[in-house]
Amino acid sequence: MRDPNAWTDYDQVFAMEKAVWAAGIAPVTFRELRRRFASGLINAGVPLVFVAKQPGHADTRTCERHCGHIARKELAASIERLNPKLGLF
Repeated sequence: MRDPNAWTDYDQVFAMEKAVWAAGIAPVTFRELRRRFASGLINAGVPLVFVAKQPGHADTRTCERHCGHIARKELAASIERLNPKLGLF
């Protein structure tokens, strides 16, 4: 028997539409919101292992697959910021 309190796909969509409207932002899906959150954490320099834990991933593989390009950009930017201090360039 189905749990009467379980959310259906429509419940999630309806809740997101309501939240987007209340926030006054452009429509966004729950998945895109998760990705934007993860991207923001990565760009803030949060280690990937911590970012992966936020949505409940067991390890960093899923996060690397979907956000790895952002992590690479942040790594490059971090190295560029450190170069003058290290006397490399």
